[in-house]
Amino acid sequence: MKALTHKLFTSFYFIPQAIIAYNILYPVIWEPAEGFTTTLSERMIIEILVLAIIIAPTTSILISNETEQVLGEEFITSAKVLGGSSFFIFYKHLMPHLKTRLFVIYPKIVIQTLLIMAHLGFFTLFFGGTDVCYTPYCHPPKPIIQEWSGMMGTNYHEIGLSWWIFMAPMISFSMTILLLNGIAKCIEGLMDTAVYNIRRVSIKKGEVSENRGTSFGPERFLFSKRAGNRKEEKF
Repeated sequence: MKALTHKLFTSFYFIPQAIIAYNILYPVIWEPAEGFTTTLSERMIIEILVLAIIIAPTTSILISNETEQVLGEEFITSAKVLGGSSFFIFYKHLMPHLKTRLFVIYPKIVIQTLLIMAHLGFFTLFFGGTDVCYTPYCHPPKPIIQEWSGMMGTNYHEIGLSWWIFMAPMISFSMTILLLNGIAKCIEGLMDTAVYNIRRVSIKKGEVSENRGTSFGPERFLFSKRAGNRKEEKF
């Protein structure tokens, strides 16, 4: 069952999530001829919930991989051998290590959500609803809320004339994604450095304890030499 669920959720990596979101959100966000039957806040909440459900499978795969990596550590095996319960291992060992890794997963989830919203913007499904005019000689579909994905979706045809109208939200959107990616990389680097330093200190402590137990320093050599001289004097 676990392997089947893992394969099912992994398939969401290869299915365009924007298409799934488009098919689900089109009846909610696209304004019908008689007007919206829902309020702006209701449409926003529905879209947030749908995006969360769509991203949940890939997010669960990321958390599952991180959990399996932590459970494969030696201290988890030692806790099981010493009789630790599943709840104790989860609360005392797994969660402290998993909390730091969730800080790496969170920016990736935000980037994935922003990309889906940008794709929906190019499909003229804007966050909060698409204002559609059904009378002759009226404006094309436009967003109700002036946000980045909506501005890119409505102004991409202006790139040949007034290119800054499209490029300004595009650059802001790209910079946000690059900054989030940089935050995730920095957190990963800090985690790897911390783990390396902890292992290095533990190795040094082990070497020092071994040297104290087995090595012969100059003080021990002098003590043995003095003891030998005393024995010779007695004879």
